Amino acid sequence: MRLTILASLALGLAAALSLGLAIQLDQRARELSVADTDNMTWSFVQLDVDFQSFRLAIARAQLALNATAPQEDRAQGLALADRQSLDLAFNIFYSRVSAVTGPAMNLSDPAQTTARLQNVLQLRADFVDLLDDPSVADAQMLDELSARADLGRADVRGLVLDGLHGFVDGTISQRRSLKRSLQTYLGVSLFLMAVTTAAALVMLVLLRQNRDRNARTQRLASNLAKTIAASPDGVVVLDNRMRVIEYNAAAQAMFGYSPRAILGRPVEKHLVPPARRKAFRAALALEPAAKKTSRGRSTGLSQSGDIRRLPTRALDARGRVFPVEISLTRDQDTQGRDIVICFVRDISPEFEARRKIKAALVQARSDANAKSRFLAVMSHEMRTPMHGVIAALDLLEDAPQTGQTALGAGAQPLLGLARSSAKQALAQIESVLDITRAQAMPAALRVSLPSERFDARAATERLVAQLAPLASQGGNRLTLDWDAPAVMVSRPDAYQKALSNLISNAIKFTRDGAIAVVARRVAGKGEGALQIAVRDEGAGIAPADQRRIFDDFVTLPVEGSGNALGGTGLGLSIARRAAEDMGGAMTLESTLGQGSCFTLTLPFAQDDIAPDPSEFAGKVLVVDDNPVNRQLVGAMFAQGAVVEADDGLAAIRAAYDQAFDVILMDVSMAGLGGIAAARCLRLGGVSRGALIVAVTAHASDELRFETAAAGMDGLVAKPFTRAVLHRRLAQCAQDRDVVDLPQDHGQPKAQTTALLRDTSAGLAALALRAEAVARAGLSGAAESEQEALRREAHRIAGALQMLGYEAMAAVLIEVQTLRGADWLEFLRGAALVMQLDQARLARQLEQA
Repeated sequence: MRLTILASLALGLAAALSLGLAIQLDQRARELSVADTDNMTWSFVQLDVDFQSFRLAIARAQLALNATAPQEDRAQGLALADRQSLDLAFNIFYSRVSAVTGPAMNLSDPAQTTARLQNVLQLRADFVDLLDDPSVADAQMLDELSARADLGRADVRGLVLDGLHGFVDGTISQRRSLKRSLQTYLGVSLFLMAVTTAAALVMLVLLRQNRDRNARTQRLASNLAKTIAASPDGVVVLDNRMRVIEYNAAAQAMFGYSPRAILGRPVEKHLVPPARRKAFRAALALEPAAKKTSRGRSTGLSQSGDIRRLPTRALDARGRVFPVEISLTRDQDTQGRDIVICFVRDISPEFEARRKIKAALVQARSDANAKSRFLAVMSHEMRTPMHGVIAALDLLEDAPQTGQTALGAGAQPLLGLARSSAKQALAQIESVLDITRAQAMPAALRVSLPSERFDARAATERLVAQLAPLASQGGNRLTLDWDAPAVMVSRPDAYQKALSNLISNAIKFTRDGAIAVVARRVAGKGEGALQIAVRDEGAGIAPADQRRIFDDFVTLPVEGSGNALGGTGLGLSIARRAAEDMGGAMTLESTLGQGSCFTLTLPFAQDDIAPDPSEFAGKVLVVDDNPVNRQLVGAMFAQGAVVEADDGLAAIRAAYDQAFDVILMDVSMAGLGGIAAARCLRLGGVSRGALIVAVTAHASDELRFETAAAGMDGLVAKPFTRAVLHRRLAQCAQDRDVVDLPQDHGQPKAQTTALLRDTSAGLAALALRAEAVARAGLSGAAESEQEALRREAHRIAGALQMLGYEAMAAVLIEVQTLRGADWLEFLRGAALVMQLDQARLARQLEQA
């Protein structure tokens, strides 16, 4: 009876609780239904607001772009703030479309709403493509965004209206349905009380099943614990305060801590180096808020089950830092608390292997750079004496024009042949570097190198005359048939290089046959093209080899012998590159056993090369550490006054008080280099406005930029003739920019004499200080000393400018602003300029 009464009371209590719960659920459901509907209604309304905000952001960006840049210069792009505002407005619109996409699919009129929704999604995708495309200019992007926004306005407005109508209708229907459901729930609750007894029986069965399940779970936990204990990777489990709560044997062996020493301790303090702790915390995402990307992705472990691998460094008990790879995942323990499981693998062997591979790669690159430097040095060393030979021959040939004793009539052909042979030797020296140069310089830059007018027929005749004895040694007849204009505008060095390699190749593979060089003018763009065919009666080339014959280092065996002739296999590849450098092309026709025909086709460029200018007659300063070069270059100015200097410092001294019209500056000198000296000459002395032209054997594009940055007006490459030099000087004088150089207008006055004396003394001390820092170098002079020097230069420069000595202040401003290794070399010359400026100030003070 008691059990019955207790059961009845329990059922009554259950019924009362069920009824009260039903009433509460009804009230809560109404509240949630209204809140959800209102929220989605607001979202649909806000979609139109956000779309109009994005259109307004586009319009503002267009106004900002038009206001900050003229119409013809709109390619400069948006300012950062304008772009950020535009991106923010789009991201809000992007998120709002995503928020309403799901609810829009469930509206009462799905066909019409789906079509409009698809149009809006496509509109959003179009916006993403335009905003993320780096190839589209900002101005074009804004125009496209505005146009597509105007087209999509109706779809957005229609989707919003559909959503509002749908949710209004849906809200009414949902409320009615919810009310019916709750009424039904009341009846069902009474029924549920009737089955409570049956449920109790079911619970007994479930309890037994749960007991069995717990037993299986314990076995699985035991298996997992043994697996972790036997794992070769270290396993470290952390609580939500980053303390170690689990620690397997592999981790003990890896880190050197016993479980007793590490459990309960902060992982950062014991296992993570100080430099890596911030990154480790970010990876765990245990900081107050994990960072989010622009699309809402977390940078850390934002939820349970996420796995992240982190290559980092760890710290063991002995203080050793070693590379590891950590796999991180977040979970919960049996009590529902957050934990982080770390699988740690020591990657020291892999790291060491990668280090060795990188070291080997660095060594290989170093070896390659050493080879390139060796080739560059050898090129310079071989070019310099060859320049002396060619210049001397040029002066001998021009002896009658300069009033010197003329050579005999019979010596003139020999002189011409010697000069041609010297140039040919120089071309052969340079061919060693052609492959390296071609690989280092893009084809577009090679084609843009300057051209000049030359006699192609005479060059070809000299080449045939030089190679005829070599051809006769193999029983060959070398002939020339020229029926084309003789003079063309191109690159004579590339022309001779291409044709020389073609004829030499024909001689090499022909025995007791005929080799013909045939030149014809063919139709083409502009004035047509020069086509030179080199035909031989050699062994010929198989069709399979004709494609690769122009590749580097390709040598083919002689037909019937199976052996290749001597050589590097670079001749035809050099010839092909030379043809391409001149804007031409090279083709091959060959038949085995009958011979080959290599055809070189070159365009007749418009003859816009100016005629040789008259010889320069001004005052010239020749700066070179090679006395032979100084003598030869000086002799090329028969009508001018020539002064020589053996290094950059000597050039600064000479040009400080003497006004020179032209300064020819060798770039590579044992003392102060030509670039640093030119920079100093532009800042001090009476020759600051002189035409400064660099002279070098390394006429690279990088060097052209460096010399221009130093204030030099041009560059002439060794070797060169008198005509080439004067033509280059005339071109540099015509192309140079007119620059307003600072002038010194200051004079000692009674009220400024004391300040001027102090400034002069400070300038003298600064010059000595700069000279000491320059001698010490970057490694010897402390950074604090260098910065102190710059600060002192800034102070004295301000004083000089205030006193009217703007030119003197210019060199100090350069000392203050220039950075890098170039600064130290410039500092050597700047110290000398400061000494000369100070001496001039001292003289002015004495005269005052």
